[in-house]
Amino acid sequence: MQKIYWGDIHRQTAWTCGEGTVDDHFAVAKAYFGLDFAAVTDNARLEDPRERLFPGERLRDHRHFLGGLTAHSISQSQWLEVQAAVQRHTDPGRFVAFLGYEWCSARYGDHNVYYAADQGPLLLPDRLEELYAEYGHRQRLIVPHHPGYARGRRGVNWNVHAPAHERLVEIHSTQHGSSEGLEPFTPRLYSRSMGGLEPGSSVQDALQRGYKLGFTGGSDSHALKQKSGLVGVYADELTRAALFNGMRQRCTIATTGPKFAGSFHLEGHGPGSLLALDYLPAFTVEVPETGWEEVQLIRNGQMAARWKLGAPEPLVYQETASGLRPDNYYYVRVLLADGEQAWISPIWVSYLPDTEFAKDTLYWLPEGDVLFWGQKLDAQTVKLQAVNHRRAKSAVEIVAWQLMDTANEVVWEERQTGQLRAGQQVEITADAGRLTEGVRHALVYRDADDNTRRVVRSRLLQAGETTVFPYAGE
Repeated sequence: MQKIYWGDIHRQTAWTCGEGTVDDHFAVAKAYFGLDFAAVTDNARLEDPRERLFPGERLRDHRHFLGGLTAHSISQSQWLEVQAAVQRHTDPGRFVAFLGYEWCSARYGDHNVYYAADQGPLLLPDRLEELYAEYGHRQRLIVPHHPGYARGRRGVNWNVHAPAHERLVEIHSTQHGSSEGLEPFTPRLYSRSMGGLEPGSSVQDALQRGYKLGFTGGSDSHALKQKSGLVGVYADELTRAALFNGMRQRCTIATTGPKFAGSFHLEGHGPGSLLALDYLPAFTVEVPETGWEEVQLIRNGQMAARWKLGAPEPLVYQETASGLRPDNYYYVRVLLADGEQAWISPIWVSYLPDTEFAKDTLYWLPEGDVLFWGQKLDAQTVKLQAVNHRRAKSAVEIVAWQLMDTANEVVWEERQTGQLRAGQQVEITADAGRLTEGVRHALVYRDADDNTRRVVRSRLLQAGETTVFPYAGE
């Protein structure tokens, strides 16, 4: 069973705009805050117009204007010291130090770069597109932070986005507040030190564009013992590889500081999951008995459900809406005691267009084309097939075939390892037992291009019925 490990992955030393050394920050994260992991992300180079630009003004590349300001930077020798400190402070099973730095830009917004290893280059191109091009997407993460500010005032320009690199967004930091969205999305929090939230720049705006982003929280600490916003990662073990994979798969929870042990899942599939369904599912939120005031389920930017403290647990929301989008997102916001807050990363659900509740909605065929179908031949036998009909030569890795009963319990599973290449088809016959009340079938696979885990699940099939998924995930 996965556990939540807690960390602060956005801290600053005296080299830039904070205090203390890299060693000091890792020591404080361990001993003072009791964290499981941390990262120091000094501003590798902070250059800005002398007067930051406001919305509507022409954006200028900071290399080509007079009166620019280089506030601070870190040197290559200091970068070597950071790598050495990351190696010294990592003790798998007890504490993990991540290697990272902050790439700053008034034009594109500030982004933190994190490595899966304890070594890596310090790369400082002038354009965000060049930063994307510098990195292989599986070994590094690029995370926008305080996105809610206006463009030109260090807010994120969501017109420039690379899904393979940007899997997370910092929804809250202690230094800057919440970038979730305009009211009513932030009933208690706001960005403050560089202006207010601006329409078009928030986390909500990115999600409405269809971007698949999980949530992180951090301190952006300018003081050693400043209160820390936190990110929790759902992982199997406290190792750098497990934590990095959890962040890459968006299996995260962000808080304003408390270690809030909540969970959110769709029939067993947790935060960060991408599912394709031909039925309306139920979502479950599990929270501690105390320490919170209200739990809110957000669907496509609107509140779909809310529960007050004392509501019967677990908290379950059965989707009943019609006319849903083809790329729906659901996430959880929790109002905690003492004005604190938590956000559990989204689950994305695509509903197939031939189902009654999804008719008359705009629909498109996303990338990741895997045709998957199942036929319940009789009371005992289900025939399952999948074909990778991509035009490109990219492959998918089938993880498992599954059959489930009416209670969504897995009654049969065939795990496989191996790639399903473009144009290749695979077929399997499954023993459903005597599930006379119907059976669901599912395919779990990973995309070989970006290692994203995807799931497709069918409605209940009766004997003689067939269901076809024209695609699986995005």
